[in-house]
Amino acid sequence: MNIFKYSLIAASLIVVTGCSESDDTSELVKAVELEAQRANGTIIESMTFEGGNVRLKKGESRQLKAWGTDSKGDVRDITEEVTWTSANTEVATISDKGLVTAVAELSENQGIVEFTATTINDIADKTELSISGVKASGLEVIELEEQDTEVVMCLNAQLGAKVTYEDGYISEANTLGLSWSIDESDIASISGKGILRTYGQKSQDITITAEHTDGVSEEQIFRASIDALSSISFKNEEDIVTQLQLELSERVTLTTELVLTDQTKHDISANSTWLSRDQEVVAVSNEDETKGNLVALTVGTADIIAACGGISESINVAVTGDSTLEGITINDGVEKLSFARGETIDLTVYADLKGTTSDLNVSEFAEWNLGDTDLASGEIKKAGTKDAYFALKAAENVIPGEFNLLVFYQGQSLAIPVTVE
Repeated sequence: MNIFKYSLIAASLIVVTGCSESDDTSELVKAVELEAQRANGTIIESMTFEGGNVRLKKGESRQLKAWGTDSKGDVRDITEEVTWTSANTEVATISDKGLVTAVAELSENQGIVEFTATTINDIADKTELSISGVKASGLEVIELEEQDTEVVMCLNAQLGAKVTYEDGYISEANTLGLSWSIDESDIASISGKGILRTYGQKSQDITITAEHTDGVSEEQIFRASIDALSSISFKNEEDIVTQLQLELSERVTLTTELVLTDQTKHDISANSTWLSRDQEVVAVSNEDETKGNLVALTVGTADIIAACGGISESINVAVTGDSTLEGITINDGVEKLSFARGETIDLTVYADLKGTTSDLNVSEFAEWNLGDTDLASGEIKKAGTKDAYFALKAAENVIPGEFNLLVFYQGQSLAIPVTVE
């Protein structure tokens, strides 16, 4: 500890005596930080970059990141620790946080501008961007992490493309200026940002098309493979669970963890198919936004199953309490409804269970029957949550009239007269 203190003092004195008053503070801070990094073994010895080697047009921005390896061998994000400089500020500027802005276009040397990052201990390295308006002429569509056209079924994959330009410049694979589409598929989908989701039960080919804003497009077949899949486990928060006990009306969210043959673990909750063997006892949501959400509806037991890539796992869930159903109500006990053409009313069905202190929202599990009326239509919203409801919408271009809304849940029923004005 004393050696460290003396080193800091010595460094501080050297800086103070060698600099003008205006430089003293910043140089002293730098010297202290540098000495602290040396003492802690966190001084950077080498660096790599992320975000470089792509093309920008005038007015576009790009975030560069620097990753440093310290004297302990640990890697950290040093983007805001380094000093950034641009080799041509008339073409591209860079902020102290590594954000590049293209302010002009460069015609020579394929528009390449170098950017230098320098650490506190004067370790420097360079990356580059092309700043040019020359258009793209070709694409090579690949998965970014593995730089391949094979993906692991059930895992999300970020797609991108290496872009070839008319002046011969070839960018590293990236997502800039790309839009995405997928051939009709029931085992995969792709987002506007190029994230490929796969949720099939066997290995399968998927055809993806990427289109660049310059007008060039490319179709690529990806193989979604199940070869690397090993097993699935259930997790409740951070704990792996093989069985579960819930109180009546209790809600819980389970997740699924996929183990690959290389023993790496991945959350595949959103890509799993969820099923309850007895939906009247324990219901589980298979909706995209709420997959794995469970609610205990009735006393008993039910097996919850999750599957993806041909692998499945089940967990037994037991529900305790008194599930005697004493009645159902809509909203605050509404007995009739009246609303204008084009208007929507939100309706929630509550079950009064003997073994619970508060009513249970069962809107998505009830049967809603509008008969053969053309006065209104309805659909369940927020399924899989405690806030689920039935959105009843009156038709706009109809003659005003009346109909009966019938609601059924576990042997109980309600008939609500509805007037559309």
